[in-house]
Amino acid sequence: MRLGNTVKHSDTLLLMGIIESPNPRTEFFHDLNEDLLLRLFPLAIKNKVPLLFLERAINICTESESLKNLYQAYLEKSRLALSLVREINRILNQAQINYVLFKTFKPFPFVRIDVDIIFFTRKELRRAWHALRSQGYNLAGYGAFSITLYSPKHNMNVDLHLEIAVSRLVYINKQLLQDYVTEVNMDGDRILVFEPSATLATVIAHSLYKEQMFTLSDYYETNIRMSNMTEPQRRSLVSLAEHAHVEFSIKAGLMLVDALTKVAFKKTVPVITETAQMIHVGEIEERTIQLLLGHFVKNVRLPYKYHPMAIGVAFIMKAFRDPVMRAALPHQFVEMITNPSYFLESTLLHMRRETY
Repeated sequence: MRLGNTVKHSDTLLLMGIIESPNPRTEFFHDLNEDLLLRLFPLAIKNKVPLLFLERAINICTESESLKNLYQAYLEKSRLALSLVREINRILNQAQINYVLFKTFKPFPFVRIDVDIIFFTRKELRRAWHALRSQGYNLAGYGAFSITLYSPKHNMNVDLHLEIAVSRLVYINKQLLQDYVTEVNMDGDRILVFEPSATLATVIAHSLYKEQMFTLSDYYETNIRMSNMTEPQRRSLVSLAEHAHVEFSIKAGLMLVDALTKVAFKKTVPVITETAQMIHVGEIEERTIQLLLGHFVKNVRLPYKYHPMAIGVAFIMKAFRDPVMRAALPHQFVEMITNPSYFLESTLLHMRRETY
């Protein structure tokens, strides 16, 4: 596949080719230059993989000062995010507050603009809010189930969550995740996170229900985590999808990854296709997934905004099966009636969300 044809067909595929190439000095990349790499960089930002792209770009164009400067700037942002995680961990541990970090760490070089923390009780969330405020974190906003604080030192937000929700609609019951808590060692600090299966379930569900957008970050996180999972962990993912009633979002996400892998690299990842086959959905959902895939592969561009029908089916079928989300529907309706400006603003934000 020649470089010129790739650019015309899809910058997304070119971006993936650059990121995934084991040897950037192959003939495939002989036409790459600084201008083209800098042109692709905004696309890497939109897809939430700027550092991953820049690591490869500086190896391709070794004389580019612009790319090197960007790389150093984003590497510093990544270091600041990890510094913020360590500081939050220290503050909350000293206050003996139970929490779990989620949707923050990635299995590839990453940059965060915020840190997400989930609490299993309202009391713990309030204690965390007071503990962080006492250490110089400022109130930046709040929602039905969340409080956003701002760290001036790190120039980053910290989102404290009581539920994993979009507006008032809980899309993953956090109580189901309590059995999936584990810890990672980060430079001697023990950070509580979710196990791989629960982490991936929250990431994919977040992509559909909250962001309503599929990015290269979602692609690589799914691909890498699935490839590193053991068979029991994959079965755990299937089980969690069923109990949390997110079968549709997980299966659709896995099949999007499979479809993109086929288009970009003419291959499949067996563990992904096999796991997707283990997740059972109804006939309406199965047909919707096929519509979604057909819509996607016609013109492969990421970020990909989920087809409106897929979003509608996801919410309707989940509300039908999930008593937790169903119980929240009256509260969501009341908010729509009593605070229509906020609801419309949030809705328009999703509708206008920038895509490539």
